[in-house]
Amino acid sequence: MTQNERAVAARSGGGFGEGAGPNPAGQDPAAAFAELRRQVEAAVASGNAAALGQIAQNPALPQGFREGLSRLPAQALATPEGRAGVQRTLEEQFRAYEVAAEWTARAVKEAFAGAIATIYRWSIGGVVLALLATAMMPNLPLPQRRRGGEDQPAPVPAEL
Repeated sequence: MTQNERAVAARSGGGFGEGAGPNPAGQDPAAAFAELRRQVEAAVASGNAAALGQIAQNPALPQGFREGLSRLPAQALATPEGRAGVQRTLEEQFRAYEVAAEWTARAVKEAFAGAIATIYRWSIGGVVLALLATAMMPNLPLPQRRRGGEDQPAPVPAEL
């Protein structure tokens, strides 16, 4: 599977999400989408309108894609020229999903990077404030015990 196919499978709608993990059947979502794509391409190449209609009923496909598959006329699959036209249309659809997936991935990455940058800005500001607050504290000596067996600590000088 190519990187673009994985990107489409991972980010297009209809239940294929990155990090979604295996589906209930134990199959990776990207692999499931790639398999559905192969099935669609095989059905178009063979001209089998019934198989294409059955694939169009799959709820894992994005809604717009399912509607497009169900609207394909059987006459378009009857001739080699028609099948080539349908194949070109499907490729345009897959490219559109790839572009949308790339835009979505870029937007998510930019949002995450912006959030992390904001966290670091606030954290650095907090560290600077804490450093200034500790720099203004008086330097008091620590209490020490006197030698000679007394367990009483030395009196602490009080500053006012």
